[in-house]
Amino acid sequence: MSAPKILNIENWDVNAIKYFPPKPSNGGGKNVKFISTQLNKNLSINLPKMTQYGINDYLNKDTGVHDGKFKMSLKITNQELVDKLLAFREQLIDDAVKNSQSWFGGQKPILREIAEYNLKFALSYPAVSNTDKTPDTSKSPYFKVSVPYYRDSGWDVQIYDQNKQRLYPNHNDTDVSPIELVPSGAQVCAFIQCNTIWIVDGKWGPTFKLIQCLVYPKDEENFRDTCMIPDDPNAPEPILQTVFPIPYVTAPIANTKQSEPEIIPQIVVPPTPAPVPAPAPVPAPIPEPVIAETTVPEEEEEEEKPKKVVKKTIKKVLSSNA
Repeated sequence: MSAPKILNIENWDVNAIKYFPPKPSNGGGKNVKFISTQLNKNLSINLPKMTQYGINDYLNKDTGVHDGKFKMSLKITNQELVDKLLAFREQLIDDAVKNSQSWFGGQKPILREIAEYNLKFALSYPAVSNTDKTPDTSKSPYFKVSVPYYRDSGWDVQIYDQNKQRLYPNHNDTDVSPIELVPSGAQVCAFIQCNTIWIVDGKWGPTFKLIQCLVYPKDEENFRDTCMIPDDPNAPEPILQTVFPIPYVTAPIANTKQSEPEIIPQIVVPPTPAPVPAPAPVPAPIPEPVIAETTVPEEEEEEEKPKKVVKKTIKKVLSSNA
């Protein structure tokens, strides 16, 4: 059976580790490389969906200078993941004691208490209060993973959306960065690797590195654009404004408990600058039978036409006899 390519929390064996001899690091310390014997390569783990608090680097408040080492802080609510990380931590402490002379130097192995005290592990619990820095194990712990960023080449991480479409690196938009694509408070699924233990001045710890990150949209409401007041079951039904043709208008309703608007017909008065003139009064008509049969103009026309015809006829007759 071939080895799996990536481990999930369920099948991760925290004891399956093989170490290589330490080598000097650029910072003056040492690096101890290791592999997962389950994978026969770097320890690669898919983490469950979690809420994260953005990608940030350390800021020195006194000098205002960023160190350029970016990390993502994840809030773990999955108890199985917490148990696996704590078991992995205990395994690393046991292995550090066994290999203490090779890793840390000295003539004798170091005590387990010293190895545990100097360990800088990525899992941490919030403090009890601002004045009491004791870890409160009743709360959900935080898991910090490194987000690779190099001053010469930039970010070495891939960001995807919930549809597995790659957002970074994106050749169409070179200005966007993982910091903008992973807003604080959004939920993510992270694919991480761990293959190195760093050692500097007796301090030591494993490096969990973010390789890929799938980001889910941040669920938040814009209070300025969305009404957040729930419906009141006892509230009256909304009044719908009805548009009526002129000359009807909707009269205002004084009683807000009234479910239907009262419609009052009104005559719309034309504006004063352009009044519409009222039509002139029409006189009472004369009874039609009398006017239709005995009108004076018709009698005058009948008397004038014969006179003209007689005169013309007489003239024509006299001229023909002559």
